[in-house]
Amino acid sequence: MIVGNATYEAQSVFDSVLHSYWSDDAGRTWTFGSTPDRLDDGRPARGLNETSIAATANGEVVLSIRAYCDEIALPERTLAWGGPESASGWRWHRMRSATGLTAPPVQGSIAAHPSPASGVEVVACHPSHPRERRGLTLHALDADGNVTAKRTLRSGFSGYSDVAAHPSTGAWTVIFESSPNGEISVLATDPWPFVTSPTRADEQSAP
Repeated sequence: MIVGNATYEAQSVFDSVLHSYWSDDAGRTWTFGSTPDRLDDGRPARGLNETSIAATANGEVVLSIRAYCDEIALPERTLAWGGPESASGWRWHRMRSATGLTAPPVQGSIAAHPSPASGVEVVACHPSHPRERRGLTLHALDADGNVTAKRTLRSGFSGYSDVAAHPSTGAWTVIFESSPNGEISVLATDPWPFVTSPTRADEQSAP
């Protein structure tokens, strides 16, 4: 599945909507999926962009979305859930602001957790300050998008990121912007959130 945002004619990013394409034959053919119309609270599903996607244990996907409302950046991420509606359709059935996922105006990443039996569906990664790009944090989320645990990896500047879990150990690796001039760094952690005494995350800068 591919999910991205689109604007039309003279629209700005504050009016952008989400579009999706999905394939069930290893990418040989693609189908245009449904476009979310409204959030669960009734607000129009506009001003949504820079989306990341992860698959959940039940075969659905969850999105972590950078969002605006009335041209103002929201201080938290927006989450959306979707799944196959029939053999030839796809439906987004939940979309809401995630008040536990505080974030500044910035892209965020999300990845499936290797052991959903723990009650953790996915882990979201982004700066956790409501206005500034700093405080890179991992957030463990349950099936309803509630934060069940979180871990700050870096207190200083952090921007765009990508997060992935090791398929066997559950350890996490995060690649992220670590300075305003575009320096890229890599953080490696232990198999959080299953350890009670987390070890220090090892950080390395990439050239």
